[in-house]
Amino acid sequence: MLLEKLSNEAGVSGDEGAIRKIIIPAIKPHVDRVTVDTMGNVYAYKGNAPDMPTVMIAAHMDEVGVIITKINDSGMLKFELVGSFDRRILPGKRVRVGKDKIPGVIGLKAIHFVMLSKMSQSPSLESMAIDVGLKPKGISLGDFAVFDVEFGHLNSDPNDWQKGVVKGKAIDDRAGCAILIELLKHDYAVNIVGVFTVQEELGLRGAVVASQRIEPDIGIALDCTSTDDVPFGQKKGDGYPCLGDGPVLVRMDKSFIADRKLFGRACHDHFDSKSLPS
Repeated sequence: MLLEKLSNEAGVSGDEGAIRKIIIPAIKPHVDRVTVDTMGNVYAYKGNAPDMPTVMIAAHMDEVGVIITKINDSGMLKFELVGSFDRRILPGKRVRVGKDKIPGVIGLKAIHFVMLSKMSQSPSLESMAIDVGLKPKGISLGDFAVFDVEFGHLNSDPNDWQKGVVKGKAIDDRAGCAILIELLKHDYAVNIVGVFTVQEELGLRGAVVASQRIEPDIGIALDCTSTDDVPFGQKKGDGYPCLGDGPVLVRMDKSFIADRKLFGRACHDHFDSKSLPS
């Protein structure tokens, strides 16, 4: 399964090479040409009709992780975040460090040694370290670490509501990459440029470069969004996306506002005609 392969491989922002090695062979047979720019963005060109619009479809290859900033005498690894995510999830997480994928665990000061007044506070990064068991060999400052989570299915019962639900790391946005690979296997009336971008988790860096390079007539981003049905659940109609409801069209976020006509056309053609939830 392509998504499984993409999810299990490491590709922290700025170090997406292993993901490129999976994607390029998968798309080459289905497109006219493939190029890679100096940042590491992968461009897949399909179609060459000068009188037709160019549509850029993008999905980012990178994932969040941590970077090693200090190796203590004891062998503990201090780190900083790469990308933005909830640091409350870090204590106890298993990670794989560096090119050799050395296993480790993120630990913090034992609760027995924490002042009572600070027990209700979220732990700081300064209070955490990665323990690899011994003084590390083959680990250097600047190495990346990713979460050690293997791709898998949550439920194999075809009659259960979780049919098709999977778990894994970097689903954001390896799911988008897998979808884009599938889209590139088909032919279209317009010119398509599929772009697998880098450093999205650091602020859309690769996508900005790609959009300025391609200057498309239409741009579509394939990415993940949040759901609010876990752990408490939301009632249908509350306005929150729920897992299993299908695709979500985003009208605006902190970085953009979708074109009104294009967004309206997409809603009319797909949501209304196919009775999908809106």
